[in-house]
Amino acid sequence: RTEERKKNERTGMSDDAHPKAVRFTETGHRDFMHDVVYNFYGKRMATCSSDQTVKIWNQNESGEWELSGSIKAHNGSIWRLSWAHPEFGQVIATCSFDNTAAIWEEQEGKEAKDRWTKRAELSESRTSVTGVEFGPRHLGFKLAACSEDGLVRIYEAMDVVNLTSWTPAGEFKARGKGHCTCLSWNPARSVANMMIAIGCSGAEGSNNLQVWEHEESRRWVSVLDGFCLVDGGVRDVAFAPNMGRSYHLLAATCMDRTLRVWKLTAARDGASGKYQCEEVLRSSDTADMFCRVSWNVTGTILASSDDAGCVRLWKGTLNLTCFGLGQESVSGQSFLFFFFFLRKQQTTWRAGSVFR
Repeated sequence: RTEERKKNERTGMSDDAHPKAVRFTETGHRDFMHDVVYNFYGKRMATCSSDQTVKIWNQNESGEWELSGSIKAHNGSIWRLSWAHPEFGQVIATCSFDNTAAIWEEQEGKEAKDRWTKRAELSESRTSVTGVEFGPRHLGFKLAACSEDGLVRIYEAMDVVNLTSWTPAGEFKARGKGHCTCLSWNPARSVANMMIAIGCSGAEGSNNLQVWEHEESRRWVSVLDGFCLVDGGVRDVAFAPNMGRSYHLLAATCMDRTLRVWKLTAARDGASGKYQCEEVLRSSDTADMFCRVSWNVTGTILASSDDAGCVRLWKGTLNLTCFGLGQESVSGQSFLFFFFFLRKQQTTWRAGSVFR
């Protein structure tokens, strides 16, 4: 308890800021779990493991998680999962050490063991497929997959009713000699072209995090690299949803035991490069290595986890000053007008909650 209080003092949190209720769910996995993902509504959950299985969970009315399906999905460890937008049905994608990614669709009315059907197997990779993620809904039914050989492949289902056919829609190789570990689509509608962030491991320090964009010439180009100077590589990366911001936020967990967030802004006229990058958060207040990061639906709160099982919630704050500019009389009614001005351009990020 004393150690917890010392940690609270260091992070500026009170004891009451820590969640008290924790529910444990026995997953039934027989080996290490590598990924846990929620569906769009947060009422369903999928887990994957080195035991080569994927398990699907539904949340009941009392808030408990119930196993609704189990899939023997691959012939090797399963690294990552991704839920498709519900507009396309109950569909998940998986990737594995067996050099493949797979598309699975749920069939209503069948028993739990037969409910999920493999619709497609994407076997173009000759090395372990380390990351997979469905693209934002407004881009169509697209899927990105990255592998240890540094290649990132984009697929598209041209007919959303027939998920057995996925057409290759492009590929590119990450810069440097390292291998890809993770990827993240930029979900912002304001982006004119498709944008993907790639995390790498074993590359030169400046190439361990890269941002790529799909140009009108139908080819992928690197628009930002060299901004994440870290030895060892990147473990996870996530673009924040953009709810009207004029810039993008990109978070990553790094092998040097840091969690970092960057602000990406369109470059001004005369500036070199297409985007300007500013690091707005670098946290290294843990002796353990950060593992995963995930944003909330509005892109205002960031969750991180580490190897010690500690979860932190991060929130950026802006300092605003309110000035009353005077009164105005309209049709005999008096109105007092206020304008808000940004006092500081830089957002301050701090841990809002820390719990284990």
